[in-house]
Amino acid sequence: MHNGRFNTHIPFGVRNGRTYAAREVETGLACQCRCPGCGRPLLAKNAGRIRRPHFTHYRVNLECWNAGETAIHWHAKQLIAEKARLMLPAWNGTPIMPNPPRSRDDSGNTHYGHNVGIPGRVVALTSAQIEKRQGDLQPDVSAVDAEGILLIEIRVAHAVGEAKIRKVQSDGARMLEIDLSKVRLMDALDPERFEHLVLGEASNRQWLSHPAAAQAWRDSRDELKHRVQDINRQIAAQRLVEHPRPRRSIRHGTQQIEAVDLANHEPLDQECLDAMAGLRIWHRGLGDGVIRERLVENWPVYDVRFDDGRTRKILLRAGFPDWKFV
Repeated sequence: MHNGRFNTHIPFGVRNGRTYAAREVETGLACQCRCPGCGRPLLAKNAGRIRRPHFTHYRVNLECWNAGETAIHWHAKQLIAEKARLMLPAWNGTPIMPNPPRSRDDSGNTHYGHNVGIPGRVVALTSAQIEKRQGDLQPDVSAVDAEGILLIEIRVAHAVGEAKIRKVQSDGARMLEIDLSKVRLMDALDPERFEHLVLGEASNRQWLSHPAAAQAWRDSRDELKHRVQDINRQIAAQRLVEHPRPRRSIRHGTQQIEAVDLANHEPLDQECLDAMAGLRIWHRGLGDGVIRERLVENWPVYDVRFDDGRTRKILLRAGFPDWKFV
């Protein structure tokens, strides 16, 4: 925003607590408007060959440097409150919530969760109050739509601070920001164009807090996490099968079982061994079944329940030909 031109071509003046465009009031001092920045009298330049009606200070005030920004901020809040409608932005993730969620498995493959897409739409506001305090917060506009309370911030010079955003998010409130920091002078001096930028433009606004969307994203992330965990269990089990090691005999109860010899080799990873539980196998002579739990510390000896109801204690040795995963 070019403050110099905005302060000599002020888009909106204030009269009796309300902002007006220059074309809405009488010419010159008869407009009875004051500067929204410094409060001094304004002249309405809206007659003759003036292409874009605007206001100027009645007497030059070099100390008034924020007239344009204040005028835009004030008039935007007023438009929302009076028109009682607003374009809500789409929600399609945030820098810390990439949409859809994604995760890599232990083989390096990327998996994706469900896309959480909330489209932008125009909503009616059943109420809209300017700078009404909401607990510890005082947003530019506090509105109510069909989903409940909606907090609205207008960005002209500065974006909403991180502390305020975290506070709103922790309170579970919805808040959006409308960015008018790039509004050009010609846009501000065109009432119809400016109204569209405030109420109807989809590209200049974003959600700072949307609890329902954030929860849907977390649900998608958690489902993906469990899915990748299952994939990693299968990967771990497959690696156990594909990398056989030297064997020796061990005793489990009264049974002599041939098992993996770990005396002079790297121990089998405990997580890898535990990952077998819950997987389905086929066993020659016993059929299909489910691995229920590991029975021996550091050894791949498992309790297996077969589909016919029988349970067996079985050494699922890497490379053993009588069983496989199904």
